Amino acid sequence: MSGKSYQKNTLSLSLTKRYATVIEILLLILTGVFITTLRAYLRIPLNIPGRHGIEVIGILMAARILSGQKFASSITMLASGSMMLLPFMGFKDPTIPFMYMGIGFALDFVWAKFDLKTKNAYIVAFFGGLCYMMIPLLRLGLHFSGLVFISSFAKHGIIIPILSHFFFGALGTLVAFGAIKALKK
Repeated sequence: MSGKSYQKNTLSLSLTKRYATVIEILLLILTGVFITTLRAYLRIPLNIPGRHGIEVIGILMAARILSGQKFASSITMLASGSMMLLPFMGFKDPTIPFMYMGIGFALDFVWAKFDLKTKNAYIVAFFGGLCYMMIPLLRLGLHFSGLVFISSFAKHGIIIPILSHFFFGALGTLVAFGAIKALKK
């Protein structure tokens, strides 16, 4: 009260930004854990390849759209893939954790390369479908190399798993866009 003005404390502002960044990264990690837990317990035998793309890509895209982190998808899918490596989660395919991690890296790459934040929902859905379509394409390489037998190709052929993964990935992206748009209103 002596008439002197107070100095601004920039240290507290930078600490607040750091805490916000740490909390956002922790939320992305929890989102990845949620994706894996949901994927592990939704074992409905529909016999349709790629059906989990609706929830997996839907949740991943919602996290990617809402996050300000440059590597949000990678962080989320690294956490998801790491959870899949735990034996009590019940995943029998040893390659799926690494494919999920690849989806996160690919989505971050196309997000930055094509600046998808400013694009139309249908364009982003196209890229979301392409990223989820990586699963059967990588499995196809493993299948024909003789390293792993993929039963989905034996049941459905080659084209149907690729197209259904693309379809469900794109549909999951559109679900995420719709949910975020509805919540913002």
